[in-house]
Amino acid sequence: MNALFVSGSARAVPTCGGAAILDLALCLILSVTVVGLLLLAL
Repeated sequence: MNALFVSGSARAVPTCGGAAILDLALCLILSVTVVGLLLLAL
């Protein structure tokens, strides 16, 4: 899970200068889904 999140954030870094808001939204969605899955797993 953690490695997948790190690779996703690293992929979104180069485009941060062009569409920072979209990248932030994607990061928020990914983090929320990961946290939700972890809570469901518990």
